[in-house]
Amino acid sequence: MTVADDAVRLAVVRDADVDDGELAKLAQLLGDELRRLDVERVAKIPADEPERAKGLGEVIGALEVHLGGVASLLSVLAAIGSWARRTRHSVEIHDGDRKLILSNVSAEQQERLIQDWLAGRAPGA
Repeated sequence: MTVADDAVRLAVVRDADVDDGELAKLAQLLGDELRRLDVERVAKIPADEPERAKGLGEVIGALEVHLGGVASLLSVLAAIGSWARRTRHSVEIHDGDRKLILSNVSAEQQERLIQDWLAGRAPGA
């Protein structure tokens, strides 16, 4: 997320045994969970807009989350981390050229990864 666009782009990471249909379903389930948070909008990145998915690899499984501010970002990251642990699927979160991958690791490890990633977003970092 950048302050200017107030959005993060994310994608469920494809495992070797996950086909396109299952990947799309996983993204739908994650999107449904994120829509329950205090965010402005969660949208699937359409296949005909690959530039919006830049850095995400595939468009299947890619979402764009429009936030309402920093507090929304924190709740989105926490929800993604919880979802990743529950489902045992990794999620990539992109902020321009920077990437955060949340996966099936302990809550403490995820918190450290999130804090390091957020520290790198700070002005002057």
